[in-house]
Amino acid sequence: MATSALVDDSSIWIGYESKGLLSLNLNGTHKATFSLENKKLPSNQIRSLLKDENGQIWVATFEGITILKNHQVKLVVNQQNYPELPNHSIWSLYKDSHKNIWIGTWMGGLAFHNTFNNSFLHYNKSTSKNSLSDNIVSCLAESINKRDILIGTDDGDLNSFNPETNIFTKIPVFYNGQEVKNIKSIAYDKDQTLWIGTYGNGLLYRTKHDIDFKQLTPPFNMGLQVLDLLPTENGLWVSDYPNGVYFYNFETKEFTRFLHNPLDINTISNNNVRHIIKDKHDNIWFATENGLNVLKKGSRDFIHIFYQENNAKSIATNYIYSLHEGSQGYIWIGTNGHGLDKYDPNTDTTEHFTEKDGLTGNEIFSILEDSEHNLWITTENGISKFNTVTNETQSFISNKGILNNHFHPTAALVSTDKELYFGGSNGLIRFYPKEIQINPFLPITTITHFYINNEVVLPYTKKSCS
Repeated sequence: MATSALVDDSSIWIGYESKGLLSLNLNGTHKATFSLENKKLPSNQIRSLLKDENGQIWVATFEGITILKNHQVKLVVNQQNYPELPNHSIWSLYKDSHKNIWIGTWMGGLAFHNTFNNSFLHYNKSTSKNSLSDNIVSCLAESINKRDILIGTDDGDLNSFNPETNIFTKIPVFYNGQEVKNIKSIAYDKDQTLWIGTYGNGLLYRTKHDIDFKQLTPPFNMGLQVLDLLPTENGLWVSDYPNGVYFYNFETKEFTRFLHNPLDINTISNNNVRHIIKDKHDNIWFATENGLNVLKKGSRDFIHIFYQENNAKSIATNYIYSLHEGSQGYIWIGTNGHGLDKYDPNTDTTEHFTEKDGLTGNEIFSILEDSEHNLWITTENGISKFNTVTNETQSFISNKGILNNHFHPTAALVSTDKELYFGGSNGLIRFYPKEIQINPFLPITTITHFYINNEVVLPYTKKSCS
């Protein structure tokens, strides 16, 4: 028996009491089926259907809400992921004139979704076997199939996340007969070899033809952890924290190590390398705990960029967390406690942006750029959207998944379909920048009481103001 129906621009949607959801073309031919059996719905009992302002279809079921976009599952809203949902059984959906969605539940009362509350999708560890295996997300990478996201955690192994189903799959990493849990960095190279940097187990790798992981063993003592990885056409740059960096040549199998030497000005300025990037000119940039370093293409001499006390156009501090080359060629620098720097390699000058300019904090952990050239910046207090043309900022502080999340510099990713991912101490968040909107509706102010000297004053009385 059909319980609900919806017609939009290209489809007819029919929900059934016990047979899931059917989508038809406008001419009545079959388009798609959604059910518990094909894992596209949490329940076959459909109670209500609604289309929101973004063209997404909301499906109310006995076990929560499924939100579909372009006939793909975008999100499952249930009590496990959203404890504020009063009951698992959803009976009705309603969109009001301000584009808010009201959710009626069975014996659990009413829930409210504000279209403009910008609730970033948030994931952390739960009792479900399909959840993230650990709350501390340390690194991210996109899989070879350009669909799944690989997630490294501090104490929960490697995870593979399917954005369509919102399911996490644990991928055990074994080396020397023991399971490796503390993963610090992930990368694929041009030959689809998976590289995993660990804490205490060095650098592991698995070719596309292998099942087991092997350890890359350099001819020198390795550091405590592989904090970052940068594959290039010829090899792999490795942050061997706190023992400098090294480059592994894929063809010759040779290692080239780079360590700080206080007697040699051409060496790297510090052995604690936190982030490595390559710019459009194939120069390699290193964020260290004592200065910014660049290795020009074809050179083995490091150029140092330091903070200079009497130079307002130098970088703000020598302790650097993260780097990003912007679309206009500037190097954006995330600093430890001194905000965001915009460094111009052509003029060797820097502009500074801090909380005083609207950023959510001065600890800049990671920097990503969206398709409209805005920067999305994680700080100790939340996320900032930074317009690189106007220098204007928007802050996101109390949204779900952002509050109390100490973000990791290497846990930041732009996926192939332009979705942004950030990880930290409070799990994983994801969002499409274009879907983050500013509420255009001004709140209505209502005065309920008026006080003078802590005494209630009523209108048209002796105590009231003239």
